[in-house]
Amino acid sequence: MVSPPSFEDVGPYYAWGDIARFKRCHSRGFPAVVNLNNSLHESQRLGPLVEFLTSEKGVEKLLLRGNSLRDQDISMLMDCLTREAVSVRHLDLSDNALLEGGVAALLHMIENREPGKCDEPRKAALSELNLSGNRIGAKGVAILAGSVRSKSQQLKILDLSRCGLRKASAKPILELLVGTRTLEELFLGWNSFGFKGARTIAKGMEVNMSVKKLDLQWAGISDKGASTIAHMLEINRSLRVLDISGNGVGSETCTVLKDMLIQHGVLDELALRNSPLGSYGACLLLQGVKIGTRCCNYVDLRGCSFLGIHDPPSSRTFHLKQPNGGYQLDLSSLADKSVASQLFALRKTHGPTSWQEVSLDGEYLDDKALDKWSLPSHGKLVLKFVSTRRPSPEDRPLQENELENCWMRPTTDESHSDADHPPTDMWKLELLRVLCSDFFFKSSQAKQVLQRFGGASEKVQAAIMVLSKIQRLGYFGQCLNLTMRNFQTKRSECRTRISIFSRLVDPEMFHVVIEDLHLACRDEIYSGLGILSLFHPENPTGRYKLILGHQAHYMIASRLLTFFRSQFDSRLCDLPNITCVPHFNLNGKQAFIEDPHSVSLPRYGELEVDFCDLRPIPSTAKVMGKHHFEVLLSHLKNDEAIDHVKLMGDMEDDSVSTAMRVVSTLAQTDTKRPKRSQIQNLEYVLKSLKTVVIRNYFKCWQIREILLLIPTRFQAERIEIATSFWGRAVDRRKNWSFMVLQTLKPPEQIKVCQILGYLNTFDYQHPELSYQIRMNRPDEHKVAYRLFKMTQSAEHTCVKNMRIDGKPYRVTESSGLWAAMRGYAPEGVIPTATLEFDFIWPDSEKIHWAVCLVQAAYHAMVARKTFQRNAKKGQ
Repeated sequence: MVSPPSFEDVGPYYAWGDIARFKRCHSRGFPAVVNLNNSLHESQRLGPLVEFLTSEKGVEKLLLRGNSLRDQDISMLMDCLTREAVSVRHLDLSDNALLEGGVAALLHMIENREPGKCDEPRKAALSELNLSGNRIGAKGVAILAGSVRSKSQQLKILDLSRCGLRKASAKPILELLVGTRTLEELFLGWNSFGFKGARTIAKGMEVNMSVKKLDLQWAGISDKGASTIAHMLEINRSLRVLDISGNGVGSETCTVLKDMLIQHGVLDELALRNSPLGSYGACLLLQGVKIGTRCCNYVDLRGCSFLGIHDPPSSRTFHLKQPNGGYQLDLSSLADKSVASQLFALRKTHGPTSWQEVSLDGEYLDDKALDKWSLPSHGKLVLKFVSTRRPSPEDRPLQENELENCWMRPTTDESHSDADHPPTDMWKLELLRVLCSDFFFKSSQAKQVLQRFGGASEKVQAAIMVLSKIQRLGYFGQCLNLTMRNFQTKRSECRTRISIFSRLVDPEMFHVVIEDLHLACRDEIYSGLGILSLFHPENPTGRYKLILGHQAHYMIASRLLTFFRSQFDSRLCDLPNITCVPHFNLNGKQAFIEDPHSVSLPRYGELEVDFCDLRPIPSTAKVMGKHHFEVLLSHLKNDEAIDHVKLMGDMEDDSVSTAMRVVSTLAQTDTKRPKRSQIQNLEYVLKSLKTVVIRNYFKCWQIREILLLIPTRFQAERIEIATSFWGRAVDRRKNWSFMVLQTLKPPEQIKVCQILGYLNTFDYQHPELSYQIRMNRPDEHKVAYRLFKMTQSAEHTCVKNMRIDGKPYRVTESSGLWAAMRGYAPEGVIPTATLEFDFIWPDSEKIHWAVCLVQAAYHAMVARKTFQRNAKKGQ
């Protein structure tokens, strides 16, 4: 039994099977749309419809879907529709029983002329025709292709979905695309064209300049066929919307799409629903969307799979940031040829030696042949790409429109047409895993990412993926106050925020992320962060022990190497004496790096490195004010478990600093000043100072005051605090040794100077420190020689408690002291001795040594001018 059509299908102005009643309603001024979908189940009802269409002149849209109409029914209907009085522009004949005969009956309407009057166009022309669900076959498409060549036709939208088209129908479609000048939207989905059919359609699209939307979803064209459709974008400039969903699109098509989007980006929308993209293919696609010259407004990835099981073998995959490896490429494949083109371009920048063991179809190619070589269109190319040059780890975060396209739209439930089947959290996790493999986020963007997840466990996993590695640490917005209180346990919250720290940016603002947690949870978070909490690009100075197999540790090592190269290129390092990397130990092998550009980091192993930031203090740097510093000291001294979230808020609150100003004024009038108290609980002091030091600059006397609050039994903490403040001390050249180093105990002085480099911290006016000098190091060797020269001009004993290679040595400060300090190594031989001693330098000698320095500088100037004068006379 046939049931009446639904309300949504027929609209509010139709009564079941009653055309006469519909005519009465239409005469009352209803819209010019005749919706008879699923209504005319008997051909006898066409009579009243023809009568109605003949009498009504305002009908522009006729919907006859699902009425089982046959070719003879269409012939009778066309006799009415081709009359001059009828102005139907939109005709929907989908899901009927039409064959090629019915298509032939539509010719007069498509060609915009009345029967028997070829030279007289009708006033109204058909602009939209829907024939989906009719088995018209290749013959029917051929008839349509012939009709669109008419100069008078105005067809703009043609739907041939589910018409039983196969590869034999591709040639008529090619003719249709070549012949039309008005067609703007073409729907060919749910057919079976195959690879050859897709290649033929692509040829037609290369010459067509009118079609703006091409729908080939579920067209059976396969990944290889879809790649040919994507490749036609290199020539076609009119297409704006492309739908190749459900065709098994994988890495091959994504490789071509990436190149097309980057070099010839013209698409506004790209649909790839229900495709096994794989992690490699999805990453390539999103790179094209991000880098493309004209970014897609929407990429539909609903139902796609991003699992690695769909990825091609490693010999056919290419990563721009990690190009080294072996390749076996079939140049007849568009994807493999794209990889070969990128490798060939890299050969020009990395040098000819980067291509090794190159053969084409088994024939060896040498460097001379490759210099004049161009990629052929076919053949099997085998090569090994080897380069010591590594791309910079710097990368910018996603722009707002890129985040919208790559994440927000694909994961928005409201934007999906299939609202009953919105994307699940597990699917979002797969997509996020792809994004995290190559892209970076701002803090506000990370918040938006995590808000897309509904479940607690999925949100935790999402945060872990978003923040599982450090690469770009730049700017972290104030808006990262994540509302995750719907988590099942506090431990879940801690795990999430630990992950957030490592992937996002600006750790100094991490307190915003954890401000809604209890102190116990914060402690667990910082314990879990480990090495990640010690690094920030604004203040990278410190000692690091890194496991290069761990992604986060590897990225820290890469950033440190990048900083070293930058400061080396800026001539801040006067190698081998002054370096920002005093200590470099890779897999137990100590090395002194003379040229950081010659260093490449392995992906596995252990690295111990000391880094000293030599960048000058900016001229615009503002030192922390006295009263803000009083707020800091007040928290450090009085809080049993210091809350650095509250600390940062109080330091930025002017009312609190004003209150401290009043308190400090009253304290100055008190004759009995209290003894300086010391911090007994360092549980959160280090975390708080790490946060404070990033956002403020200090003077050395302020650093000394902080160190005096730390008990001497906390030796490691005092060393870490001192090194952390090095890069933020505005007067370190003048007062570091006197006010900071001399506040530390002898073992602490030695450790701090070794981390920062003895030559970086050496002060002629205040050399009185404990030293442990390794004479095989050029910088420490030079410091030892300076100290020796100072002993020769002093009037008192300078060196005490001397030990050479761990053995006590009786010092006689004569000219033979230098030979003893070198371990009696012959001249020209690098000494291996290790010296330990205390250097004494009273204030009375400082004036004398300053005079000696001035005299030495004067004599050097005189000698230089004499040499220049003699050189001119010799000429």
